[in-house]
Amino acid sequence: MRQLILVFLFIPLISYSQKAEKYYKSGDEKFLNEDYYGAIADYDNAIKVDSKHIKAYKNRAIAKYLTKDYNGAMEDYNKLIELNPKDGDAYYNRGALKDKLLDNDGALADYNSAIEFETKYADMAYINIGVAKTKNKDYKGSIAAFSKSIELNPNYADAYSNRGSAKFFIQDYAGAITDLNRAIELDSMDANVYYFRGLSKGNLKDEKGAIIDFSKALNLNPANSKVYYDRGVSKINIGAYSDAIIDFSKAIEINPYYADAYYNRGFSKQNLLDYNGSIADFNKSIEIDSSNADSYYYRGYSKEKLKDEDGAIADYTKAIEINSQYINAYYRRGAIKANGVGVIAYKEALANYTAAIEIDPQNSEAYAKRGNLKYQWIKFKEAIDDYNKAIDLNPNNGMAYCNRGLSKILVSQNDGACSDFNKAVQLGYNKAKDFFTQYCK
Repeated sequence: MRQLILVFLFIPLISYSQKAEKYYKSGDEKFLNEDYYGAIADYDNAIKVDSKHIKAYKNRAIAKYLTKDYNGAMEDYNKLIELNPKDGDAYYNRGALKDKLLDNDGALADYNSAIEFETKYADMAYINIGVAKTKNKDYKGSIAAFSKSIELNPNYADAYSNRGSAKFFIQDYAGAITDLNRAIELDSMDANVYYFRGLSKGNLKDEKGAIIDFSKALNLNPANSKVYYDRGVSKINIGAYSDAIIDFSKAIEINPYYADAYYNRGFSKQNLLDYNGSIADFNKSIEIDSSNADSYYYRGYSKEKLKDEDGAIADYTKAIEINSQYINAYYRRGAIKANGVGVIAYKEALANYTAAIEIDPQNSEAYAKRGNLKYQWIKFKEAIDDYNKAIDLNPNNGMAYCNRGLSKILVSQNDGACSDFNKAVQLGYNKAKDFFTQYCK
């Protein structure tokens, strides 16, 4: 997805004076020999002789650009537009220079003027308008500009690739893939096109297709840490954790401060039961970016698996501090508290499960977990109320039926209990079979 910058124009000058022409031609010769400073000196002299020498201004602007005298180049383009306010090519090149200087709005205005005054490079101007609008997150506007470029030049690979990326950003993944396919037909050597097609396929759950495209992008540009990272994410999504670790490690090798790569490598290690290794990666992720609640949550989970309950609680608490809506952190912290001894532990566990319910009142699992806690503390009628709610929200929750049945047994509601055990078995919760045999036959 390349943004075209400058159009170099060397058009023979119809001289205003023989002396000016001599300087101008000398400047061109030096330019072609890459003696840009010498060329600038000759163009200066041509302009001194003829202050309206348009071609000298144009080529001096380019030479100044190439010597990184951007302010000087800007002055020359301003002068060109002053001399001819309808010079579409001058607007185009000034817009490109403003792009270079990160003046996105100024560049956009100049590209529009370039089209208004019929620059010969309208297809490229529309491309750059689209790029400028993409930077402003005006994706629909950018798509319209890229479409106009395609109308003018139906074989312009950059127009298709940029329109495809803009469609990706508005989540039109199928449309993005169509455009990116066409871009690849026209130019199969652009790594970014494969990358965005891979992202689009991943969002359409075609993870294997995404991996193929990321691999093609890496063949063209093996130094892109982001592509290794996203290929690793796709591998996580198909459960290929060992392969994902290789990709995240490569991304980290290229960019040692890639916090998300450490996080996802830690997540992959956790899924391979390498809890110590995962903690090391989560530590590094947090060191680089301490605002990622997920890093604390999953580090807490690894600590919990290693029986470091205090460490786990501290991490779940930190995750909640960063994201007060982090339901799973409340669950896990509640589960650890539920294993504690005494009323204080019970109240703390209850508070965590209740907080989860307040965040998402439609979450069946939260009610079921709170019901389990109340059951453990011999609050059977209150437990039944929570199981009722869990079942209302998810009639296929076999565990909730089973545990409600156990609670009913303990409050002498045997008929209702047997019905619950039977329903749990029908839903595939086979632990209920033993209870049905014990209490209902």
